[in-house]
Order: sequence, then C-alpha cells, then structure tokens
Amino acid sequence: MKMREDLVQDENYSVIYGDFHGEYQELFRCPRVQDNRDLKRYVDEYRCILGFEADNETSDLRTLKGYLGYYRLYFIDRWYGSWMEIEGDIDERTVAGIVKITEWLQEHFPKGCNWEMEDYLKQFPAWGYEKRFLLKPIYMENFYRILFSTEFGNSDYPVRIYVYGNEEGSK
Repeated sequence: MKMREDLVQDENYSVIYGDFHGEYQELFRCPRVQDNRDLKRYVDEYRCILGFEADNETSDLRTLKGYLGYYRLYFIDRWYGSWMEIEGDIDERTVAGIVKITEWLQEHFPKGCNWEMEDYLKQFPAWGYEKRFLLKPIYMENFYRILFSTEFGNSDYPVRIYVYGNEEGSK
C-alpha cells in the first residue's frame, strides 16, 4: 500500500495526516512553536515526504556530510531507479524515504519528465544552469537532495536522489 502524508497547518498546530493500517487519519500533531524541533524530528524519523523546497545553499552534492551515493531515476511508463556510487550501508529507513520520493514522483508526474514537471519546477530557482533544479524534502535537512534535470526529458535520467547518512546535521 502506498503511504501518503499530508501536512495541515493553522496558526496553532501542525498536523500530519496519512494512511495507517489502511485508514487515512491523523499521525502526528504539535504546536506550531515546536515545528523546528518536534515536526522536523517526526518528518526525519518517518521520512515523511510533504513536498519539496529549493536548496540554494548546496554547491557540491558529493561533499555534504554523510554522503552515501545516489539513486538515479529514469522513466519508461513509470519511474524506475538504480543505485550509483554506494559509499556505505543504506538502512531501511533511508530506502523507505527513497520509495516515498519515487511514489511522490509517480503520483505527481505519471508521464515522467514532461511539460508538467517543467511547469512544477518553474517555482524554484535553477541550480547551476537552466533546466536543472536542486530540491530537498520540506522539513527534512539531513538525508536527501533531489536533483531534477529536464533538459533531455525522459531520454536521460531526469531525477537523481542524493542520499546522506546524517542523524546529526547536514552541513
């Protein structure tokens, strides 16, 4: 079963909803003043994919603390991937996060790297050159950077998920 999480925030609370034992329900709640501590901890621990934000600070993906390798994705009727440059052990939680990212891509871009993906990525600044974007999961600093490159569409590897083994911090 696909695990989907949604973040709902008001002025007082942050609430994550998702599937649990086949039922869509509240999974986590914290006061907004504790988002930076409690919400981030929950998102990290359960590798919740709540969407993405730009990473404007990273310049070299392979030199970030804890670099383990990357998972490159290609599209032929659906998203497929393979591991590259594995530098250490990839634990089950990290793999679960990659599965969730891939499911998010499949849900939002079921035809792969096309005009819909390009349109979505326009909200983010280009990274390095035009048609290349570096994103990270919202509220998750330590484990993934997702590099989108739409220049060649589905004929190349339009998405690469860089993986880090950082429990302590990202940079």
